[in-house]
Amino acid sequence: MSHILGIRFQLNASTIKGVWRLAGEEDGIPCVELESYPNDFVYASELRQEVDGFPYHYDLTDEELEERHAAITRRFEDPWALLQDFTALKTIEDLLAFLNATGHFCDPDVPIHEKPEWLFNAGDLRNGVTDFWELQELLAQMLLSRRPLVEVDQDALPLGWKEAFNAGFHFKIKKSFGEYIAEVNTHETLPSLIAVAQLKIMRGGRFRVCKRADCGRLFEYETRGRRENHYCSHLCAHTVWQRKTRKTKITVRDERRQFGYGIYAKNR
Repeated sequence: MSHILGIRFQLNASTIKGVWRLAGEEDGIPCVELESYPNDFVYASELRQEVDGFPYHYDLTDEELEERHAAITRRFEDPWALLQDFTALKTIEDLLAFLNATGHFCDPDVPIHEKPEWLFNAGDLRNGVTDFWELQELLAQMLLSRRPLVEVDQDALPLGWKEAFNAGFHFKIKKSFGEYIAEVNTHETLPSLIAVAQLKIMRGGRFRVCKRADCGRLFEYETRGRRENHYCSHLCAHTVWQRKTRKTKITVRDERRQFGYGIYAKNR
């Protein structure tokens, strides 16, 4: 049976807002951490006080829960552009900008009663930058090979990230304006990146890496009725043409290379 998804899909992707910062090094690898507090999350109940001052647990209504979720949620308008932006990151500065523009990447599974005053103190929201570079490679491997599943080495990624790959996604079929659509809902940045890669592949897409040296975005290309395209946009193609015409030399700053990452050789 073909793995091609024959209907259009709608990916509703979102995450929780959050602030990232540099957090020293481990074994020579720079680390980033997410500042996260228990109050950053929404719980179904909360402690309140009676008029006489005695505390009690109040169960939030569905409307209150929806309102609070909306206040902390950041929705991704274009998950495919999100994936393109992520796989093109080359420096720690760019990675931090991406993380702060998105929010929670992959939340740790920490029971509420074990959450300290500052969740990072549990040690679950700190990652080496090579974790993100390794993830780039895996997502690029999926797209360039057009395989919706990829094998993750035992020690390649943090446990929660590997679980996100194994969890996959669920979808339901709905009808909109007379058309059947596969609706997919994802939460947190990492599951959204994985889902959009898998869905694009399952729709039969073909992918390349932009040949503009300082771009490197993965892009989907057409094979019928068009000349072969090696650039993700007209802007990149025009920029390369201008540089050749003017014999302009550029220096690409790619901090991934010092750790052995960032080389998407296939279909470049």
